[in-house]
Amino acid sequence: AKVVFMGNDCTKDCWEYNPANNTWSQRSNFPRLMKQGIGFSIGNKAYVGLGTDYYNPLNDFYEYDQATNKWKQLNDFPAAPRLNAVSFSLNGKGYVGLGYIYQNYEYVGLNDFWEYDPSTDSWTRLKD
Repeated sequence: AKVVFMGNDCTKDCWEYNPANNTWSQRSNFPRLMKQGIGFSIGNKAYVGLGTDYYNPLNDFYEYDQATNKWKQLNDFPAAPRLNAVSFSLNGKGYVGLGYIYQNYEYVGLNDFWEYDPSTDSWTRLKD
């Protein structure tokens, strides 16, 4: 199995690790600078978004297709842009929630949770 990895600092580069021969290969760059975002995988695709570009909290969301080595922008995350959210995938859907925003010179924690359906490129709010 191969794993797509992105650095934790504001970067655009994307790397693929091949455990069979312990090598790394650079793949297509992520469409923008980002750190403190989220990521999860469903099938053979990776989903990455949110976070910050150092200056602005962001809520855009992208799909990476390993077969074509291309990124595609999807529907934005519909709630407040956030940093350090949690994310995971389960049964063909992605889940994103929690995290914080920086507002009025202080960090404010968030408790909302969302489900992403890749078959319809849509978000549904779940119970906080």
